[in-house]
Amino acid sequence: YKAFILTKKEEILKKCGIYYRVTSDKYDTDAPPTCDVAEEMICEICGDSDKCYEMCCNHKFCHDCWEGFVASMISRGPICVQTTCPQYKCNEIVTEEEVKK
Repeated sequence: YKAFILTKKEEILKKCGIYYRVTSDKYDTDAPPTCDVAEEMICEICGDSDKCYEMCCNHKFCHDCWEGFVASMISRGPICVQTTCPQYKCNEIVTEEEVKK
């Protein structure tokens, strides 16, 4: 059982939506990872160049797109806790810390 978990660790972490939070050198292990405000970048939703929020999976979204995404996410009710990064095929979970940003 333990050997199976170790060989499938990457796949399991990705399925759970926490791969980048666990494997990224960017985040200190004692502090919870958060959505950072990046330099002026290209938003991965609208394509505008603006200051962006950067999730731990390195996907970047401008304030307007992020705000709209979060509002839509919250309007879904309790199931919103299962929401993942808005980037296509990214399974990284959006946490409460990121929503507060």
